[in-house]
Amino acid sequence: MGSRFTVTGVAALLAAALAACQANSEREARDGAREAGDVQRSGSANPTGTWEAWLDSPGGRLPFELRLESNDGGGLRAQVHIGEEIPVPRVEWDGDALVLEFVHYDSRIRASWDRDDDRLRGEWERRSGSEKWSRLPFHAERAPAHGGTNKRVTGAKEAVDGRWSVQFSKTDDPAVGIFETGPSGRVHGTFLTTTGDYRFLEGETDGNALRLAAFDGAHAFLFKARVQPDGTLQGDFWSRDTWHETWTAHRDPQAQLPDAMHLTRLESDIELGDLAFPDVEGTLRSLDDPAFEGRVRILELFGTWC
Repeated sequence: MGSRFTVTGVAALLAAALAACQANSEREARDGAREAGDVQRSGSANPTGTWEAWLDSPGGRLPFELRLESNDGGGLRAQVHIGEEIPVPRVEWDGDALVLEFVHYDSRIRASWDRDDDRLRGEWERRSGSEKWSRLPFHAERAPAHGGTNKRVTGAKEAVDGRWSVQFSKTDDPAVGIFETGPSGRVHGTFLTTTGDYRFLEGETDGNALRLAAFDGAHAFLFKARVQPDGTLQGDFWSRDTWHETWTAHRDPQAQLPDAMHLTRLESDIELGDLAFPDVEGTLRSLDDPAFEGRVRILELFGTWC
């Protein structure tokens, strides 16, 4: 009787031990599979996918979407999305460092990929003079897996949608703001000015706050404003790392820019032959110089800011 009890007890203990071992093995297998998956994800060959990127503007985050895809040659191609789709002309990837080169603007983003927290960190730079550069810190994190956005869009479209008469603080010229909230709740629009527009702006409303931005490799624009109790807008505008001014706006469905044909005029009492300019070697020339006698002279007026 006692021996049977002992054998039975030992058998029960062995059965319990085997069950525990089996459970531990299954748990270890599951943990191992998860660890292997983590290693596989963190050991990805390149940072392909959709990223929520931003520049640290003096006015705060300047957000845009960055898409990285593999190309047929084993490298990467990239696109910037914010109000428009902008292909990046040249992309360099060496396994750790990423360079997005906007060659036509002498502008680039240099970033490193931190595999531990799956983030891109670096700097955007653009030449703004022969020996001068504009620079802003760059960051990016993975966009949500569902393909959406984690940006809040909670404002009422009636608060900002429409046409606005705008006045920027550093110019006497008027401007026109045009804003529209799309089906996704994102706000799109631009500011029309006497010297051009501010490209395709995209952003969001949050309560009575409006934020719009644009980034195309050359321009880094950030606009912020608040709807005032009287329905007007008061805001700030930042461009790159150096420019800041304030702006105000009131709703005006008929807002228009002045006639462009009246912005520039010819002074009739100035002789064209008196106009002087430096040539490519720095020598001061005028249209009446003897070197031009008997030759056709063509005047070309253009701007270099775009």
